[in-house]
Amino acid sequence: MTLEADVGGDFALELRDAVIDVGNGSLQPSACNVTIIEAGVPYDIGACGGDPPSIEQPCQLSSIIVQGRDITFDLQCDSLLSSVADLAFDVGAVGGGPTTISFGNCAGL
Repeated sequence: MTLEADVGGDFALELRDAVIDVGNGSLQPSACNVTIIEAGVPYDIGACGGDPPSIEQPCQLSSIIVQGRDITFDLQCDSLLSSVADLAFDVGAVGGGPTTISFGNCAGL
């Protein structure tokens, strides 16, 4: 599965190659990747998975809910690295922990 969102050109999120078991809302082992673009800088080095963030896998997907053509999940990234700059990006809720992301009316779900 690939999901993409572009918010006004200054911020974008892309989730690539995630394999989700819709029966129980779990992420299957695969080589998924999260890319965040902020102010034109891509943060795109690092895998995602169901385990807590680590150096090898900076992004964790959890609490996945698929209902029809809608999908909601929690995302937390610690030090998602940029391929073009010496910068890292953290993704999470204000105050810590994961943030909830929702996509609606997705073709192909």
